[in-house]
Amino acid sequence: MVVPIFTLTAIFNLLVYSSPSPALEGGITAYFSYTKYHYLALPKMDMDVFLSGPNGAFSEGIGPKIPEGSTQAEKNNIYQLAAFDSLLTNKKETVLGWMQKFDSYFFDVQKVPHLPGSYVLDQKEMKISILNERLSWNLVIGNLLFMIYRTVLVLGILLAIGLYLGSKWFQERPIRHKCKLLILSTPYVFGVIPGILFYTETRFKIVSELLLFPLIAEIFALSLMERKYLKSKSSAPQSRL
Repeated sequence: MVVPIFTLTAIFNLLVYSSPSPALEGGITAYFSYTKYHYLALPKMDMDVFLSGPNGAFSEGIGPKIPEGSTQAEKNNIYQLAAFDSLLTNKKETVLGWMQKFDSYFFDVQKVPHLPGSYVLDQKEMKISILNERLSWNLVIGNLLFMIYRTVLVLGILLAIGLYLGSKWFQERPIRHKCKLLILSTPYVFGVIPGILFYTETRFKIVSELLLFPLIAEIFALSLMERKYLKSKSSAPQSRL
């Protein structure tokens, strides 16, 4: 069902917008993700705001030149080429960005971006301007609660992985148990691919992340079953010849 719908959508977009792409935001998203100073924004500050200042990634002399009258498809292609060019030109910054994306996706316990408000990079003056911090107790307490939630999640999943890999009994469980664990973990695990290729924010991964809680509960339940089984086996009377 998915393939026919995607095919029809691609044909419609090609005829109407001159591009088979299902969306024309991919180019600008890639450009955001691979501009030279992307690594200074996330996970601390909002990437869109940080890079879109008066002398930011889209300003004259810094951003790609968009010919007047360009269609959305043409703009999309220009931004894609600019992103690829920046990736090859700014290799060190790109590697730092990938490291931050990986860390933010799996291990960062704070909400991404960490800070609310407007923090804008001026690339010509080489300085960061604080425009509006938007610091309020509601936001601070919300971020604190999120940090507690994510700390519990990260520690829980690391412990669950240790329990699973460290037990031979887990590996011998019926295939239905393994399928359940696979279904619960797949959305989150594969989410790291677009997260690293482009960028990751909390809003993009929160749904798949919540599936890890039943995954952790399932592994802990199996661990308790194993302990109960081993205890009953060790306390059972041994047969005598």
